[in-house]
Amino acid sequence: MTSAGPRRSRRAPSGGVERCRLLQRLRKACEHTASRDKSIAFVEGATHGFTPCEPCARAPGQSGDTMARSFDHVAAWIAARFVPGTASLGRVP
Repeated sequence: MTSAGPRRSRRAPSGGVERCRLLQRLRKACEHTASRDKSIAFVEGATHGFTPCEPCARAPGQSGDTMARSFDHVAAWIAARFVPGTASLGRVP
């Protein structure tokens, strides 16, 4: 007996096609939000909890400090919009 639907396996790689579709949906959702002041950022190697995805890494520690990179990005975004005179601090979207 065969199935017409997609085959799923617990051994499928975590960075497969499904992840690409998720990123596409996130980008589309961002594009359709009403706010004019918006940005979307992805931290390579990070999980949804901002920590490094060790099973995704090809070498231990490959992703580095994903939590610091995530919060540095958010801090720069906030500073550029709400703290006078700090627009030049960090990388701002």
